[in-house]
This record gives sequence, structure tokens and C-alpha cells, in this order.
Amino acid sequence: MPNPPRHRPDSGPPVRRPGRPKLPIERIVGTALLLVDESGADALTLRSLAARLGSSTATLYRHFPGRDELVRAVVDSMFAEVALTEQSLAGMHWDAALLDVAGRMFDVLERHRKAAPLLLEEWPTGTHAVMVREMCLSALRASGFEPGEAVRVYATVARFVLGFGVQASAARLAPVPSMPGSSIGSVALKEEFEYGLHLMVDGLRIRHGRLQVDA
Repeated sequence: MPNPPRHRPDSGPPVRRPGRPKLPIERIVGTALLLVDESGADALTLRSLAARLGSSTATLYRHFPGRDELVRAVVDSMFAEVALTEQSLAGMHWDAALLDVAGRMFDVLERHRKAAPLLLEEWPTGTHAVMVREMCLSALRASGFEPGEAVRVYATVARFVLGFGVQASAARLAPVPSMPGSSIGSVALKEEFEYGLHLMVDGLRIRHGRLQVDA
């Protein structure tokens, strides 16, 4: 005869084991930027970031399908530090607005010297990057720049800033030394940047004035 079924005591609903706590995306991106600040852009991988967070790569993949998406988020967090608001450029002439935005962008790259190479991987398209661009374009358009001209002006200045930012990332690049026998001392990178930026804006003033006359 078959054995009678054994009585199993009612154990109630299954007990779920606590999993890893959810990671806020702000903490993930902030830790990623800190990792780059300390060890450089090449050190940023999903595996190295997971180790720093005490998490798993599977957790990170829920937020970022791959490294490219993570890099975009880190770069956009840097643009958030530019800290522009609707009032930031209000009432500014276009040249003052351009100098202000470029200076803010360079200051961010100086704070995150090792992160500058991340911007070489692709053109920033995150929410904060687009906001900075659109606010700058609005200031240019309000001063009479044609849409295409305004886009070229912003792109040129942004690439100029990035170029100096990448130089700043090169192991705290030494100032340009003075020439033998010259009475002129060395020139710091920040000073070179500001001089070149003003040269560019001065040239744009002349060009814009001519375009206004020809219109």
C-alpha cells in the first residue's frame, strides 16, 4: 500500500531575503565622477564603479546599459555645475554672456581636470548640457545673431574651452616658460585661456558688427 502523505506544517508565506538596497542614480553618478577625479577617465568602468559603491554590475546595468550611457550622465553632471539659471544671463550683452558661460565651463573643467577627456568621447547631449547651450544661443539670438551663426559661435567657443580643459588634465600642465633673455615671465594656463577667449570675443564683435552693417 502507498505510504500516506506526510503532514507538512503550515510554514506561511515564503520569507523574502533582503536584497541589496537600491542605489539612487545621483549617488551612482556622483561616485563615478569622484572615481574619475581620483584615477582618471580610463579608470571608469561599470566593474570599478560597482566595487567603489559596494554593489554589483547588475545593479548598475538597471540604470546604464553600458559605459557610454554612464559617461553621458557623468558629463552632464559636470554641466550641472556650470550652474546657469534663467536669471544668470538676463540683461547681459551677448559678449558678456559668452565670456561668463565660457568662464564657468572652464572652471568646472579645472575642478575636474581628469574628467575632461570624457568630453572627447562624444558631444554632450544631456539635459544640463542642452540647457547651457540653449541659454547661450538665446543670448546670441537676442543680440541679432542669425540661428546658424549663433550655433557656430557657441560650438567654436565650447570647443575652445574643451581644448584648454584637456590641456589642464595633462598632469597639471606647467605654465609656458619664459624665453631665454626675455623679460616676460611664464604664462599660466588660466591666463592663456582668458587671453585667448577675449581675443575670440573681440573678433566676434568685429565680425558681428560687419554682418549687421551688411544686413
